[in-house]
Amino acid sequence: MVTNGGCDALSTCTNTAGSHTCGACPTGYTGTGATSCVDVNECLTGNGGCDPLTTCTNTAGSHTCGACPTGYVGTGATGCALYRKNCYQYMTLGPNTGDGLYTIDTDGTGPKPAVQVYCDMTNGGWTQILDQDTTVSGGYLPAATWRAGVATTAPNAGQWSILNRIADFQTTDLTYEFRLTYTNAQTSFIQWAQTGNPATGTRGTLSAITQSPANQSGCGAFAGLANDAQTDSAWDADVGGCWWFAVGSSAAWNNSGIPAYNASAAGQLATNRGRLYVRGR
Repeated sequence: MVTNGGCDALSTCTNTAGSHTCGACPTGYTGTGATSCVDVNECLTGNGGCDPLTTCTNTAGSHTCGACPTGYVGTGATGCALYRKNCYQYMTLGPNTGDGLYTIDTDGTGPKPAVQVYCDMTNGGWTQILDQDTTVSGGYLPAATWRAGVATTAPNAGQWSILNRIADFQTTDLTYEFRLTYTNAQTSFIQWAQTGNPATGTRGTLSAITQSPANQSGCGAFAGLANDAQTDSAWDADVGGCWWFAVGSSAAWNNSGIPAYNASAAGQLATNRGRLYVRGR
């Protein structure tokens, strides 16, 4: 008895009156069911559609694509792209999976290593560069330590900073765009752009200021962040007498926590948590 009517084992034999027919070879094979079905090696043409940076491996009737190499995001089957330089690029260029942890490479193919950061996609693609939660082990660290970079917890876990990389986040119009939030709910915030690099002690000119609560009564106008070489915080905006906005506090203010603002209609705020974001678009 002829097995499968003489058709290739991968095809279907259909009985007819006094004869039979052989079905076509399945996808991934060449030839006819009546003769033989031969596996097609898809990897021989265009790397099988896999990204050129990955390895195509032939399988019976199909193929697989290897993973993207270190320093790239995506999959071999869909395409590999260099790690984005900031969260704004992930938001606009993809892949964007919403708020959460992403790996960025601030200088692309340069010598600086890639780093995992927390991205706030909800509010517009902000890269978190500092998170201080005084209830987390460590609490207050020296101002110089915050400036140099802190990674005692994961990003957005309370003891983390990449203030030392701020120069990599300058926007295309040569400004720095910041969003500073206080409290765990992050409902108190100030958002602005400034021309000066705060790591150098230069505030420069400010623009596009948005804040909650609103402008403080009886205080000088908010003047932006800078490193004034003080020991109480890494950067601050305390140039108007009651605009504190401390970033990376080294000790509790008035035994109350991280100083945020003073003398506004909302009163004073000293909180256990402050987070600073930058948007390098």
